[in-house]
Amino acid sequence: TREHAAEWNIDPQKIGVIGFSAGAHLAVALCTHPDFQGKNVPASTVDARPDFQMVIYPGWLTDPKDPGKVDPALAPDAKVPPTFLVQAENDYTAHVENVLVYFLALKNAHVPAELHVYTLGGHGFGMRKTDLPISDWGELAEKWLHTIHVLGPVGVVGRP
Repeated sequence: TREHAAEWNIDPQKIGVIGFSAGAHLAVALCTHPDFQGKNVPASTVDARPDFQMVIYPGWLTDPKDPGKVDPALAPDAKVPPTFLVQAENDYTAHVENVLVYFLALKNAHVPAELHVYTLGGHGFGMRKTDLPISDWGELAEKWLHTIHVLGPVGVVGRP
């Protein structure tokens, strides 16, 4: 995306990643290891680190040996971008501990992070509207994007 930013008319300094469930795990992996190069892949000269990440009901972020800690392979450092996290406490697929442990690891690494944990929502609530408060998370994410200056000032339409 960053390589084609000029062609696509987007700001190369405002590129983020969003992931849900296993995709949230991959978003975290990308933000932790943006320099990863696969086998037989030419080295890239373009910075792959996103400028922000949204981690929605993530799975597999805790250390398999100590579920009270973040997986060492995903441990954030100060280079991890600002992070927005959403989880339902009653998600029995991607347990709430994943997002709680990761949030604390971000805090300890001095990474700006915003966490929203809701009582109800289960797994896979996505972006669809329901009667549950969790379905309002997209509006909170939009406000957060203004807060971290990815979007323009709140209430100003049409300005990056």
